[in-house]
Amino acid sequence: MKCSLCNTFTALATVGRRTVAALMGSTVSLPCTTTHRTPVDWDYQRSEKDDVKKICTAGTIRDWSSKRYGLSRKFFGDFSLLIFNVTVEDTGEYTCTEDVGVGVQHRVHLTVHGSYIYIFIRTNCSHKTNKATHKIN
Repeated sequence: MKCSLCNTFTALATVGRRTVAALMGSTVSLPCTTTHRTPVDWDYQRSEKDDVKKICTAGTIRDWSSKRYGLSRKFFGDFSLLIFNVTVEDTGEYTCTEDVGVGVQHRVHLTVHGSYIYIFIRTNCSHKTNKATHKIN
């Protein structure tokens, strides 16, 4: 018997959420490792009130973004998204979805820091946290 609703609804399962920080102007890799060869989709949403933008469909980078984005493909199942020359506007929620009968989602929140980065150091002997500020030239 054929299921008449099977193509109407897509079930989604979120397998994890990571947070990645990057410095403005750097290249960042947003991790997405799958267990299948099925190409993935990558979506981006700056905030909950903004529209979702499609960056990659079925493993192919969309034309509008092809100069700033790429796929890592370092090993079998690696569909990590590379963002070149990141800006503060790249901060937001990225979702990698693999369609293996059920849409499996890998979520990554990217935060891009401007010209200052705060480094937190915890020393083992005193258990104090020191905060240092460095200007990036």
